Amino acid sequence: MPTVKMKNKKSPVKREQAPTDSTNPTGATDIGSMEKIRDILFGQQIRESEKRFAKIEERLVFETSELRDELKKRFDSLEQYVKNEIKSIMDRNTADSEHRSDNERQLKENIRKVSSDLDHKLKLVDNRLEKNSKDLRDQILEQSKSLLDNLQKYHEQSSQMLTQTAQELRDNKVDRSDLSDWFSELSLRLSGDRTLKSIIDSQA
Repeated sequence: MPTVKMKNKKSPVKREQAPTDSTNPTGATDIGSMEKIRDILFGQQIRESEKRFAKIEERLVFETSELRDELKKRFDSLEQYVKNEIKSIMDRNTADSEHRSDNERQLKENIRKVSSDLDHKLKLVDNRLEKNSKDLRDQILEQSKSLLDNLQKYHEQSSQMLTQTAQELRDNKVDRSDLSDWFSELSLRLSGDRTLKSIIDSQA
């Protein structure tokens, strides 16, 4: 597992201060390395989670931008359509003065119809934009909650095991070879059949 340096953050689980034991000079060093081990176990997963969040946010911005561009194109097309319709009706109205009154009524009716159609299409586009934005926000919230829950679970498990090991170091004065074996076992336990990386990938 690659080593990732992270800024120190306050852990939600309070660790007991290991008492100074002058008869065991290596105890303080071993216990002091617990925080580095915690970073090794969880640093990479946290970085990957942040990348996933950034990717989802980027997709939200991109799709929103696409919808805005599509809306603008439709507005331009509808505007041109209205202008052409009005011009066509006005041309016909000018060419045929005998039916001026009828043409004027037809013009008003066409304008009313075009305006109504335009309003309807604008509402459809607005509803679609709002729905897509809401769906993406809900998806980000759900994935963020799931990832944070998994990180919290793994963090609590490691904190309990590290606390237990620190106690064993104080009580049993475990030698370095036993400590190395225990850390290997801890890594295997936290990996399990489904690592945190696979959980993150499945949420993307």
